[in-house]
Amino acid sequence: MKKSVDYRNLPYFETKVVKVRKECEHLQIYFKPGMIGYRCHNCGNIVDVNGHIKKQQPNGNWVNGENLDKIKFPCFCSFMHGDRKCYGEINKSYVNSSIVYEVSDITRQINGEPGQMFSVIYTSDTLVNLIKYHDIKIKKGKIIIFEEE
Repeated sequence: MKKSVDYRNLPYFETKVVKVRKECEHLQIYFKPGMIGYRCHNCGNIVDVNGHIKKQQPNGNWVNGENLDKIKFPCFCSFMHGDRKCYGEINKSYVNSSIVYEVSDITRQINGEPGQMFSVIYTSDTLVNLIKYHDIKIKKGKIIIFEEE
């Protein structure tokens, strides 16, 4: 039996942050003939068979521990806005025939409060600059949309 939900009383948008324990997993790769090493999926460092870390930039366009070549939009993130930590969404849009990346605050909804009329907080012409300048950390997310039957 399905649980009944009063659709009219649901919030228009709700944010829930779930903390996940991050553990290193290593993938065995060959980075020199006859030598076996491991690449950490979390930080991208290469570890040789003796356990020594060789700080090598892995393949791809890496910023803040994320491979930008694998990001799909919209994607979720955290960033500092003033002195508070916010959760947001990064989107890619087009303005005057050029690509612009935008970060919107999705921590809470606003109702036309002065100084908070727009949801877009930061914009940049490159994703690398946006992430570096605002110290954005990419998060994994899931959206569940409710619809009346």
